[in-house]
Amino acid sequence: MSEQSNTVCALNSGAKKEKRRERKALSERNNKYIDNDPLCLRIQCTCNHGQKSNFKCKQISQQDVVRNRKNFYSTSKKVHQDVYLCRLISAFEPQRRGKGTPRPSGKTKLRKLSTSFFLYGKKKIMKRVCKSFFMAVFSIKRQRLSTIMKCVMDGKVPKEERGGDRRSAKSHEKKEHLRNFLRNLPCSESHYNRAKSKRVYLDAALNMKILRMFYNNSVPNDLKVKRTMFYEVFTFEFNIGFRSPASDACSSCILLSNSIKNEQVSTKKQELMTKLRIHKLRANFFYKLLKKRVDDSITICFDLQQVFPLPRTPIQEAFYSRQISLYNLCVMDLSEQNNSCLYNWDETESGKGAVSIGSALYCFLNTQTIPANVKVCELGKDWCLYNIKGLETNYKKLVGIQSMKKIIIKKCKSSQGRQLNCVVKASPNYRFDSGEQFISLLKRGRRHPRNIEQIQEDRGLSAAKKNDVTSLLTKQFGADWENLSALEWYKQILSCSRNIAEQNEEIDDDEACICTEMDTEDIRI
Repeated sequence: MSEQSNTVCALNSGAKKEKRRERKALSERNNKYIDNDPLCLRIQCTCNHGQKSNFKCKQISQQDVVRNRKNFYSTSKKVHQDVYLCRLISAFEPQRRGKGTPRPSGKTKLRKLSTSFFLYGKKKIMKRVCKSFFMAVFSIKRQRLSTIMKCVMDGKVPKEERGGDRRSAKSHEKKEHLRNFLRNLPCSESHYNRAKSKRVYLDAALNMKILRMFYNNSVPNDLKVKRTMFYEVFTFEFNIGFRSPASDACSSCILLSNSIKNEQVSTKKQELMTKLRIHKLRANFFYKLLKKRVDDSITICFDLQQVFPLPRTPIQEAFYSRQISLYNLCVMDLSEQNNSCLYNWDETESGKGAVSIGSALYCFLNTQTIPANVKVCELGKDWCLYNIKGLETNYKKLVGIQSMKKIIIKKCKSSQGRQLNCVVKASPNYRFDSGEQFISLLKRGRRHPRNIEQIQEDRGLSAAKKNDVTSLLTKQFGADWENLSALEWYKQILSCSRNIAEQNEEIDDDEACICTEMDTEDIRI
């Protein structure tokens, strides 16, 4: 038979057996400090002290031994037991020094203190006993008793010194250098939270592996850390995340930041940094205005969320296919908690321009048209479109409104309460008044319209977009996707919407949302 050269490896016993061994070891450690002989039947003592001796071992009865052991083992914690024994041990100066204990070095060690041991007898009277009888009563060994005697001689209380963390002190300097490295990393807070957040974000190009490599390259070999230590400090001691690249950043911030990076002249660079600082202060003051509570007024915020393409599918062809756009506009009343509405519509009903957004705000202000229990408002069911552009026949445009930061609209009434006019004033700063006068937006010979005309838009889908959406649904759900009840909405959209020309599919310039222009050169906030 040929010999086999394979080596025998240790078998992994598994997690269950490991936990069983740990529980068994813990149980053995706990049973070590439990009274296994409560009736004192196994106590063996070779003490021969008689009645005339200073040690009253013979006067301690069996009941006294049981009583002393019961008090000693009333707790299973070693430190508490040692404290109890300290009460039964007294230290005093030796009456006779003697010759001392010889040492290997040739010197003798003289006793500084002597110890006496006591037990409770009848009527709780303490009686002095010898050392061997004392150890036999409590079933303790000489090494444990010597440790307790040292505490009594030094006047200290026994403390738990077994086990514990003996390794973290060795890496304290490493961790401190690592903490200083992480504290000095350039980070930023999330701009989606108005409050001061404790979580900060690093650049999206970084990760833990790159940061650990940077740290190990910047410190000597004795301060380098492994992956586990870096992960422990980074995760449990810091609230740091890695942000994704900004997709909705302010155009002014991006323009000024890039100009600062590319500028070589120090004076111009300092001027650009000042403008960026003022721009951010102006933005912070805007959020302070939102938090400010004014009596007899409401504060409304609205935000058009990111366009949601439908159908939502993980198929890779969806990246190159035309999809149906779903728009969501969130309007919130900051004066009342949990008072917000989400207006949604798709591209077959309207675009994402002035008509749809203005109509949603108009419906939100007319609170009687929205039931209190409605939180999601669908176009055509809970709200409708209004001819916002038709107001241009009665009102004139406000010059330079794109660069204005604060617009005040004031309603003028007569003494009888009849509305006379509506005036407006715009200011390029949030805090300071521009000093301009209120002006009327009404055109000459026009009056305020009592009602705004309701309109209905039927934009439809192009034939190419219909084919792409149908192809995506077929690839994900099969050829019989029209029979699925969950896809009934797609069936109605594709069958009811009319076909439009390819060139009319894009949104007109007037319908598109206008982005905010650069801030004014005025440094006031």
